[in-house]
Amino acid sequence: MPFFYIKFLHLTSLVLLFAASAYKNAQLNAQYCDHKLLKKNLMADRLSALNATLMVITGLAMLLKDYPVNLFRLHQTVFWIKIGILGLTTSLIIVSKFTLRRIAHDHESMPNSRIFIPRSIKFILGIDLIGLVSMAALASFMVRY
Repeated sequence: MPFFYIKFLHLTSLVLLFAASAYKNAQLNAQYCDHKLLKKNLMADRLSALNATLMVITGLAMLLKDYPVNLFRLHQTVFWIKIGILGLTTSLIIVSKFTLRRIAHDHESMPNSRIFIPRSIKFILGIDLIGLVSMAALASFMVRY
């Protein structure tokens, strides 16, 4: 696969990951939601997981493309900060996914009821969104320098 396509897949997966996180953040910021909306958010979580996996795979492919040439990035502090933010946002996505799944399961017998989303989940989704923006900013900084 040509290198251009790998870069395109990497950036597309980042944009889709950001879009899914922004959607979840916008939908769950209301005080209450219903079961149907919660199911849509769980689907956005699945999309986030697929895009995060694709982003990591294509990122590794870009790093290893010219094996000795690109390995200097491993010595950049910015690279490790970006990887740390990726690990943090991924773990936050997993925590929010399991919590939302548990809430949806608890309210499955009452599909028309209003569901209260905990403030901690809203905070996690906000941190996730900030993490994705900072990863994109660090990536553009890495490419320039």
